[in-house]
Amino acid sequence: MTTASSVARDRIPVPADHVETELVDNEVLLFHPRQTAAVYLNATAAMVWGLCDGVRTVGDIIALLEGAYPDAEATIVADVEDAFQSLHKDGMIVLR
Repeated sequence: MTTASSVARDRIPVPADHVETELVDNEVLLFHPRQTAAVYLNATAAMVWGLCDGVRTVGDIIALLEGAYPDAEATIVADVEDAFQSLHKDGMIVLR
């Protein structure tokens, strides 16, 4: 489900400083030392997280995933925006 505010496609997502990534039983967990809980990433969020390299824009990431998963093109934009909003809200990424 998409929230009212979408993420601007020209923003560049960058992992927040000191965020640690851990792979546990093929699931991705993020941990920030200043927070008390780990953040579990679903498959979409894990792909999005892996593409946050400080160079690609939100639009670039959406386009890459639409190209890689053409059968899911109808839902990719909303899924990726939801992932970015969650990662940003949880303090795991900074949007520049």
